[in-house]
Parts: sequence; C-alpha cells; structure tokens
Amino acid sequence: MGQKLKIAGWVTFGVLAGSMATFSLQTVARSSVAPLPLEELQQLSAVFGLIKSDYVEPVDDKKLITDAISGMVSSLDPHSQYFDKKAYKEFKEGTAGKFVGVGIEITQEDGFVKVVSPIEGSPAFRAGLKTNDLITKVDDTPVKGLSLNEAVKRMRGEPSTKVVLTVFRKEENRTFVVTIVREEIKQQSVRGKMVEPGYAWIRLSQFQERTLEDFAKKAVELYKQDPNIKGMVLDLRNDPGGLLGSAVGISAAFLPDNVTVVTTNGQTAESQQTLRANALDYDRRGVDPLKSLPAAMRKVPVLCVNARLSDRSFQRMRWFAPAAHLMLDGVTRWLPCSAQDEARFRELGVPAERLTMTGNIKLDVQIPPLADSERAELRRELGLSDDLVLLGASTWPGEEDAMLGALRLTRERGVRCSLILVPRHAERRAEIERLLLKAGLSYHFRSNGPAPNRIDVLVGDTTGELRKITQLADIVFVGKSLPPHTEGQTPVEAAALGKPILCGPGMGNFRLLARDLLARGAAWEVADAAALAAAVQELMRDSERREALAAAALGWRAANGGALERTLVVIREALAQVR
Repeated sequence: MGQKLKIAGWVTFGVLAGSMATFSLQTVARSSVAPLPLEELQQLSAVFGLIKSDYVEPVDDKKLITDAISGMVSSLDPHSQYFDKKAYKEFKEGTAGKFVGVGIEITQEDGFVKVVSPIEGSPAFRAGLKTNDLITKVDDTPVKGLSLNEAVKRMRGEPSTKVVLTVFRKEENRTFVVTIVREEIKQQSVRGKMVEPGYAWIRLSQFQERTLEDFAKKAVELYKQDPNIKGMVLDLRNDPGGLLGSAVGISAAFLPDNVTVVTTNGQTAESQQTLRANALDYDRRGVDPLKSLPAAMRKVPVLCVNARLSDRSFQRMRWFAPAAHLMLDGVTRWLPCSAQDEARFRELGVPAERLTMTGNIKLDVQIPPLADSERAELRRELGLSDDLVLLGASTWPGEEDAMLGALRLTRERGVRCSLILVPRHAERRAEIERLLLKAGLSYHFRSNGPAPNRIDVLVGDTTGELRKITQLADIVFVGKSLPPHTEGQTPVEAAALGKPILCGPGMGNFRLLARDLLARGAAWEVADAAALAAAVQELMRDSERREALAAAALGWRAANGGALERTLVVIREALAQVR
C-alpha cells in the first residue's frame, strides 16, 4: 500500500474518534431547581426594553428572546446548542436520513452552490443536474451572500412544491433554468469500496438512525469482494455528528465487547450514564446489526492516530478513572501527537508498549505554492493593491474590530497596507458589514465574486480558500485568541507557509504549538487589541523582523515534521500482524 495510504484527516483501522454526538436541549421543570435570580432577570428585562425603545430599527420580540436563549446555551461550552421548534425539526430530518428537497450533495465554491453529486433517482437527478454544476439562484434569490445552510433551507420545502434553480454549467459555458418538484429524499450516510486488494474504505457522512445497519451491510459486501481484508479506513472527515447511539454502535464494531465507549455526566441521575460496546447500549430495537459482521473484522487492530487529550478531557478521565481504563483498553495502539499527551495517557494507565509518540501529522501538511502569476491574479480578484497585507485568520467576535483598529493606526503611521478578514463563521456577514461601515472603509465580500475595484478590506466569507489567501499575507493574526476568547485556532498553515504570526494569549486548544512557536521566535504574543495594533505597526515597518519571524516559522515546521512517516511505520507493523 505504501505511500498510497493518505493519513491526514482519515481515521484509520477503526480509529476511536470520540463520541461524535449532538445533544438537543430539553427544558424540564424540576422541583429541585434553585429559585430564579430576580435581580439578573430584571437586568435582562431592562436590556430588552432598551433595545425595543432605542435601537436604530425595530427588532422582532421572538428573535430577541430566541437569540438570548441561544447565547445562554452556547456560552456553556463549545458543544451545547439550543434548538427551537424549526431547528429541532431540521435536526431530526438530518438524523433520520430523509428530508424533503431536490436531492443533491453540495458544497460551496466562490460563493455559489456547487453540485458534488445528484442523488440517484432524485428529482435533481431526473432533471439532469450534473457534478460540478453551479447553482447561482434559488427561485429569485441569488445564492451569493448566503451561507450554505441558508441556500439549503431555500431548496428544501414541502412535498410536491416547486423550486426554480438557475444553473451555470462550466464545461458548456452556459446558464440555464430548471424547475424541480420537491419530494422526500432518502439520504445514504454510508459509502464504501475496495481501495486496492486487501484494503477497504468506508465513509460515514453522518451518524443517522440507519447508519449502523447500513455500515454492517457495506462491511459484509466488502468482505464478500475480498475475504482477506488486511486494513480498513473508516473515513469520518467532515462528519458533523448526529445520534449518540449510532456513534457508540460504530465504535463497538471495532472495539472489544463491553468496553466503555463514552460516559456522560450532569446534575440529574438520568444524565449520568456509561455507554459500552454492547448491543444494549446502542440498539433499541432488539436486533443487533453488528451480529452480521464477519468475524475477521474483530481482528482489525484499532489505532488512535494523532491522539491528544485536552485539559478538560484529561481532568474528566482522571475523575472517572475506572470507566476511562475500560475505554483506553479497547485501543490496540495509541499514537500521541506530543510528549505531553503521551505522559497523560501513561498517567491514565496505558502501558508503555501500547504507546508510540509519533508527533502531530498536521505539521506535515503540504500546501501547493501559488505561482507568481497566480498570486497576481488572486490579488486582482480580491481587489488588493501591491501594498502589504494583514490577515485575520478564523476571527471571532471582537477580533474584527481589533484588526480594523490595527489597520487604521498602521496607516496613520504612513504604512500602506490592506486587510483581509476571514471570519470563522461566514454567517456573521451582517455584523461584520456594520463594523466596516462604521469604520468608513471600502470593502468587498469574496462570496460576491471578483472585486470591481481596489478596496481597503477583503472579507473572505467563502469555504476552502484560507490556505490560498494566506499566501498573500505579510502578517497573519490567529483568531479566537484575544480576550475573552481562550481556545485559539490552528497556527499550522501560517507557519507552514513561512508567515510572521501574531496570536493572543488564549491559545488553549493549541497551547503546546503556540508555546513552541513563541520559544523559537516564530510568533509574537499580543495581550489585547492595543498590543495587536502596536505589533502590526512595528512589523509592517520592519521587513527584517518579518523575515526573521518567517524563517523561524519554516524552521519550526521542518524541525517538527516527519510524523506522517512515523505513523505509517506503526501502521505497517500493525498490518503485518494480521496477515
């Protein structure tokens, strides 16, 4: 198999990826709940009243209350989410594997909706839509400026209703209009094939109600094609999660019987549970789909590649040590991505012979460099002059304002520069546009296509272009790191491209990477917005310091590379044992 086995982003040999689960929040009245905080509720009521009376435009009462609840729930942790009736219906549709729509798998490209594949037998399939078609309008609404979710909502609807799609077919250089009648679409969450003799690939797009049954059928089908399968790739890339029971069942397909897969905790008795690799915990209908799996699948080694334990996960595992031991014992080999993670797994009781510290495979990322002509064309498309470029990568609320302040102060010092903002969530477009209008700067949203003229600020609100855009930057600020944010975004791509890096103190999810970059002189830490502005001014005026930071970043990347090859060595050893 050799170099054909691409590891990055794949879960190999049934890697335990944690419980990819989404929980809905149900409000339950309990007699044990503490009295309501009247003073705080009065404050909330006062703010509500001020918005209703003093805000620049009328705001719907229901929207205000719903957004307030959503903010309250989402502030608890990164995974909690409030579903109103409509959102919960959409979630249920997704996990049921069926919905009412036109029947296409889609992504986003240059602000348009790109058809990845029409679902066979669907209305879109019968209407003649093809892979790579670009949908430019849904009914009379241009899709540019819409998030992918918003475009999806417009294409869905009630059964037997019509939707008009305007489609651009690149290969024929023509635009045409097609009217499609919506109908119920059954979504397939499992795909698979033999990659080459002895090696299978199974892709899970979401954990739905039928995922476990479909997975078992696909596995049986693949083993019939090749009874001597030596390795299997379980591909969970971009899987958004779904039903906890399905995730537990998929884990059980690879783990020893009855080992702990996941534990949940909470203030009520029913929220405290331990789910194991046991049909009682993942099957509620009395029929275990995993019984049909070939016995050989149980011999497939389970490797956890690029394994890491966050501070929170490590602490919780220490609190629930017995359950943690059962779960950790279900994995054949652990491949931690850092010395700290290796030490944490060892402290939790994983024997040394099952631990191999391979390093972080994300540091082996290969980013194709843009040719000079491509860089010049991209600058023209984005409306950027030949000035220096400051990039805010994966920014969060509050950080765009700080970046705009840094741009203003740097220009006041006589430095000619432009700003690119790439917000982590493109749906914050309206909020960011208000900031730009307030700042009095010319701007353009990438989702609107090529910029018509030179601009001060480019907002990168499309998907999949950050690596390309980063190559135009002279300084990169890593988002979600300025107070009050504490988790940070990855600095790996900026370092791999040899860019001077600035980050705030809140790099919790990438603390070791950030610490190493800072120690090697490959990044600067800025305490707040004022410090960010000062650092930008200093670096924009000093090309030698920018070059020193860039060289240190490339040196850091080179010194920490090789994790992919070390991971492949361990995988080959595991494969040799099942031959």
